[in-house]
Amino acid sequence: PMEAEDELLLLQKQALAEEEEAKAKREILSRFLKNKLAKEKQSSTLNLHKLNTQWRAVLRKAKAKDLRQDIEILSQTFARVIDSKDSVIESLATDLEEAEEQYSRALGSHLQNFDRLLQLQRCRLLCLEEGYHAQVEAMKMEFEVERYSSLSLRRGEGQQWHPLAIL
Repeated sequence: PMEAEDELLLLQKQALAEEEEAKAKREILSRFLKNKLAKEKQSSTLNLHKLNTQWRAVLRKAKAKDLRQDIEILSQTFARVIDSKDSVIESLATDLEEAEEQYSRALGSHLQNFDRLLQLQRCRLLCLEEGYHAQVEAMKMEFEVERYSSLSLRRGEGQQWHPLAIL
């Protein structure tokens, strides 16, 4: 019976040792898995950061490409608008030159017509003055003739009067 007890005790010790060994293995395994999990989390965080950085670089590249295309389109549009405005400016400058030439011709023609009318008016005035002076002279002569005849009649002279005789 002693042997049975010793055997039982030995079996119990062996069972206890196996249990402690199993417990130690579980703890080692648990620590190993916890460490592995922590390393995986750290690695996952690092990889996520790398992916985000690379993804941002890819997005920046794509956005930069889109922005370059937009800038190129805007640049071409701006160049077309500038060309159009330059064309309008040139057209307006040409129109202005033509209008100034037309104004200059019209002014020259107007001044020429005005000079002709002024010359015509001066000729008319000269003719009217000559006619006026001729009428004045005729009236003077008529007056002198009448005066002489009235003086002759008063004096009773029968001489014929000549207008140039008084002078």
